[in-house]
Amino acid sequence: MRAKPLHAYFYFLLKTLFVTLLMGFLVPQQAFGQLYSHNFNNQNVNSPQTISSRITASWNSEGGSLYYRPVNNNYGLAIVGKNHTYVLTLTMQERYQAEITSISFKKLSGDNATFQIKVNEQNYGASFGSDNNLLTATRSVTVSKLRNTITIKIAVTNGNDRNQQYSEIDDLVIDGTVSLYDPAAEATPDANGILYVNKNVNSPGSGGSWDSALPQLYFAFEAARNKPAVKEIWVAKADYQPETDGGYFSMVSGVKVYGGFYGFEDSPLGRNVLDNRTTLKGRGNTVIYNNGIDNTARLDGFYIAGGAGFLADGVSVGAGMYNVSSSPTIVNCIFTDNKTDPAREQGRGGAIYNKDSSPAIIQSLFYLNEAKGSSQGAGGAIFNENSSPVLTNCTFTENSTSGSAAEGSGGAIANAGNSSPQIRNTIIWSNTDDAAAGGISSISAIAPFDGTPVVAYSLVQGGFSGGTQIIDADPQFENPSDHNYRQRNTSPAINAGDPATDLNIFPGDGEFPNDLSANNRTLSTRIDLGVFEVVPLVKWRVNAANTAENADGLTWETAFPTLQQALDAASQDDEIWVAKGEYQPGPGESFYLIHGVKFYGGFAGNESAPDQRPRPIQRGNDAGATILKGNGASVITNLYNNISVDDIFDGFTIKGGSAENGGGMYLAGVSMTITNCAFVDNQASRSGGAIFHSDGFVSIYSTIFSGNNALDGSGGAVRSSEYAYSYLYSCLFIGNTATETGGAIMSDGYDMTMINCTVSRNTAPTGGAIGIISPASSRILNSIISGNSSGLFKVNTSFEITTSIVQGMAADDSMGVPDGSIDPQFTDPNSDFTLKPCSPAINRGYGTDEPPVTGDLNGNQRIFNANIDMGAYEFQGIPEATSLASGEQSVDLFVFGGVTAFSKDCQTLAFIEPTDGPTIANMLVTSRVANTPTLVAGTKVFVKRYIDITPQQVLSGNMVGNVTLLFTKQEFDDYNAAYGNSHNAKLPAKLKVVAYHGTSASGLPETYSGEMEVIDHVEVTTSPDGNIYMVKFAVTEFSGFFVSGQSAGALPVTLVSFEANKKENSAYLTWQTSSEINSEAFEIQHSTDGKAWKNIGRVAAAENAATFTNYSYTHKNPAKGDNLYRLKMVDTDGTFAYSTIRNLRFGDEAGLTLFPNPAVHVREIGIRGVANEDIEWIRIYNAEGKVVKEVSQPKGNVEVSGLPDGTYQVGVFQKNGLVQTSKMVILN
Repeated sequence: MRAKPLHAYFYFLLKTLFVTLLMGFLVPQQAFGQLYSHNFNNQNVNSPQTISSRITASWNSEGGSLYYRPVNNNYGLAIVGKNHTYVLTLTMQERYQAEITSISFKKLSGDNATFQIKVNEQNYGASFGSDNNLLTATRSVTVSKLRNTITIKIAVTNGNDRNQQYSEIDDLVIDGTVSLYDPAAEATPDANGILYVNKNVNSPGSGGSWDSALPQLYFAFEAARNKPAVKEIWVAKADYQPETDGGYFSMVSGVKVYGGFYGFEDSPLGRNVLDNRTTLKGRGNTVIYNNGIDNTARLDGFYIAGGAGFLADGVSVGAGMYNVSSSPTIVNCIFTDNKTDPAREQGRGGAIYNKDSSPAIIQSLFYLNEAKGSSQGAGGAIFNENSSPVLTNCTFTENSTSGSAAEGSGGAIANAGNSSPQIRNTIIWSNTDDAAAGGISSISAIAPFDGTPVVAYSLVQGGFSGGTQIIDADPQFENPSDHNYRQRNTSPAINAGDPATDLNIFPGDGEFPNDLSANNRTLSTRIDLGVFEVVPLVKWRVNAANTAENADGLTWETAFPTLQQALDAASQDDEIWVAKGEYQPGPGESFYLIHGVKFYGGFAGNESAPDQRPRPIQRGNDAGATILKGNGASVITNLYNNISVDDIFDGFTIKGGSAENGGGMYLAGVSMTITNCAFVDNQASRSGGAIFHSDGFVSIYSTIFSGNNALDGSGGAVRSSEYAYSYLYSCLFIGNTATETGGAIMSDGYDMTMINCTVSRNTAPTGGAIGIISPASSRILNSIISGNSSGLFKVNTSFEITTSIVQGMAADDSMGVPDGSIDPQFTDPNSDFTLKPCSPAINRGYGTDEPPVTGDLNGNQRIFNANIDMGAYEFQGIPEATSLASGEQSVDLFVFGGVTAFSKDCQTLAFIEPTDGPTIANMLVTSRVANTPTLVAGTKVFVKRYIDITPQQVLSGNMVGNVTLLFTKQEFDDYNAAYGNSHNAKLPAKLKVVAYHGTSASGLPETYSGEMEVIDHVEVTTSPDGNIYMVKFAVTEFSGFFVSGQSAGALPVTLVSFEANKKENSAYLTWQTSSEINSEAFEIQHSTDGKAWKNIGRVAAAENAATFTNYSYTHKNPAKGDNLYRLKMVDTDGTFAYSTIRNLRFGDEAGLTLFPNPAVHVREIGIRGVANEDIEWIRIYNAEGKVVKEVSQPKGNVEVSGLPDGTYQVGVFQKNGLVQTSKMVILN
């Protein structure tokens, strides 16, 4: 055995000398006389006339407040109130005890009260009578061995005269002695060799029971070293420190020390280590110093914290524990916040330093320990020097060191010399090391090192070379930011332990070994890694139709027939699945939900997962609904029972509840998430017919509130009160009633947020829909509030309303709010609140955030056709016109995104769809119909219906998009009969769109202030009944639009070809026409981005030619990079049309080439300059730099048909690491 370091001998020598002198000099001496006296004339209870130097004192009272009462200029201490008590608390200095021999005081009362002295709740002599004179009373009883805290009470029992119920005391004198005693010498274990320690014991004794426990752990250790009869030490929850600054605890061979007791248990199995936190705290040194002890010394169930390190040869080591030639057994311990002295050059072993030691460390947690020095640190949690500890099922996380070795200095564990630790079933994750790669290291060797660590069946960040069954993956701690290091149910550490693990080493009753939180370690075929065993969640099944005698709730075949059975069986992390049917609590009772348990209803009774339930979830009066029915009380009640927003309640119908508040559900001091539910026909005699909640946050998704009633209060469906927050999404409130405010909702708590809800047919005298009273505020988005007895009611608060139809509100275009009187066009305003095809709520919502739940109230796609609708239901289609008016019609609407239908009287005139990002604009669409079969303008002949689209106000975005114009079949037939059939211009086969830009007072062709453009890339479809033609095309600006089937003879040039080629450093453009009638010129236009075009030249046309004609133009100074060219073909009457676009790239001829570029009406592009086999992947970026397409190792061309018009960057990533990029323009 190695000798103790000199400083360790020095510490023990000083301690022994201190105790010897203290006992030898002071024990024979006793302080006789007054322990305490006070005449209260100074009117300060904290300044007595006499008090022993070994005592501190404080005053309190029961049944009334203390005050100072004068009698003839002499103050006494008084209390007013029937049956009151004066309380004096005396606290003894450590190692000192008192003996009280007498207590005297003067007393008076106004009603012949009796006075009783009590010492530590025991009567001290007989009671006294009293009158209204200050008479002295004395009791002389000897009470010895009063230690720690002494409570002296003077209890006054008054008479029945209410005007005389007061008392006064004065001139209090407590006589006795104070003497020194040795707790360790007195310590006597019980018959099983157990010493009990409880810092908070009222009357410390010899340590033989909890009632006579020792007050300090160091007394117990001292006794254990000197008394072989001591076999175990049991320690109640509290913080314990060494006796002196710079001191430490030392374990004793043969003695087991257990922490985690509350202070009444009769077995270590009854402990709760995590809840009854028993902490050994440092006092400027290591917390525990062990020298020469063996494995019979056991430390079990303690937190070791606040250690500062032992100074050994100038190195700060083992802040939590320093073992020298020792091999203690350490079980169920938590080492945290131990830090070596950073002012020392080196720090080693933030939690433990083992020198020539091999402790067994079992199921212990190490976090937030540090081994740092001014120069270097190593072993953030453990440092082993010539030591081979055995670590089993430990967890190391968030420990740190400040090493200088790039290979790491052991953020968790460092080994030096001949150290060969054995590490099994252990998690080592997220331990930091400043110098290590990535700032993380787990297990490191410190030179000189010649050991062979064994690491097996463990999760180690960064892995461990030579280890067996090593996992390098996130252990998925539940909440590491809150120091919750339990693994989630999906953790890779589950069932990953060594199958040969000896389970007898874990605490337990011999049959079931336990983890750190006292859960069974044998819940599966293999043990989990780390200190915690994950408890598999149980899915309890409930089916009212089940009649099986062996109902245990574990399968659908053996499902519980009542919900209450499942509630009685479930525990945290379980789920309860309830099949369709009706379930009811007992008379006058409620169901009480459980924190950590998820509740799912709506099952048919054969599913294996909640997402297999019938969709949409059956609720309300549906035949497949899971109904929780009231029975003379709230159907569900939850009061301050830790229910949180993570607790799910999904798929239930709450029906027929009746209570004073919250007929369906009463919530106080809890938060909750309610999804896919219905609250039907519940009532409250006061407020909150369906739900009453206060002091919490309630999220309600996709839920129906129907027919609920607040009979004498507010909030027919929901009442939010007193610190309540509510979040409502995709909910329907119909037919709810209140007698005061808020037919659907009343909130006077905190904030209410309502998104995509529908509120209709609710009634109340004020706020037929919603009432909000300060301090509450509200935000309403994408909702419909219509058809109630009245709209909103507010007092000293405000509504923030965006893109919603709100009854009683004026229009606010800037917020997307139409006039509140507008008809939302429900399918049936009495029973079906889905939207008609022409509803003004379709595509009128705002927001691109992902919805909090999938689907609308019916489970349908929530965002259909690119933009969200208002209300609880999403219209599942694009509105289609079935008829068109014959006269002039105008529709003025805001465009936000997606496809907006411009409809009037459910007749759709046009659709507008922005394609260049979100656009917010007010658009005016006017459709006119001529009274002749066609509309003629000079040589041009058009369909008689023509449409003008004019932006009234553009708030954001670009006016680029797709337009769909609608025409009747009869209008096309009229055109063909009058012109198309006889002029080879039959519609829709020859259809072209002519756009006149600028403005026009009449909207007729040839009257617009701008130029004419011919659009021949159009898509024509018909309505399902074939009566409507829909003509879709792309635009870059809005105009007057006219449809014609005319040939090139009436429009500008017929272009046969247009090519662009490089000619030295110039762009050589050539084109050919087949016929020209009244053509004037070709303007050559150039762009580098496909958006901004400028004229660079002009070539005169042949004017009238019936044969092929060739033209050319040379652009001498093209830009570096992409050069886009197009022809503007101008007729003599000013009309024009554009050619296709051609692209030439200059400056990188030897590099990447994309073809065709621009990509006009093509499905794929090709790559030149890089072989396919050399390409790792291709990424296409939009103008905002976002990746819109990625192709890995392409085998040929790249498909781009799904990308919208625009300019893109194409990045080609080669296998050799080279990256080339090129710009590409896509035009569909």
